[in-house]
Amino acid sequence: MASRIPRLIQRFTIPGASGHESIAFDPTGGDPYTGVSDGHILKWDPIQNRWNTFAVTTPIRDRCEGSYDHTSTEARCGRPLWLDFNKKTGKLYIADAYRGLLVVGPRRGIAN
Repeated sequence: MASRIPRLIQRFTIPGASGHESIAFDPTGGDPYTGVSDGHILKWDPIQNRWNTFAVTTPIRDRCEGSYDHTSTEARCGRPLWLDFNKKTGKLYIADAYRGLLVVGPRRGIAN
């Protein structure tokens, strides 16, 4: 019986990152975005079948990259906890634990 049930869930791993707490979908019906523990906002690329950097929550990235425990660097690197799109403007709003409410436009970059 289990073999006839379609697989509705696909697990996406994010190498070198943890703590993805929120996911938002592009309001135009696009792919998902998520924030991770090192301050990156990632966008899923279905063609390459991987996550790519869309934005970062801080311009200072020294010692923010890499796969290690980011709890000691969260205050400097950012910690995005919630994501949501403005459907009219396409801007992505980010609630960061240390920097407050941030926004990044549809062309990617550093969230302000």
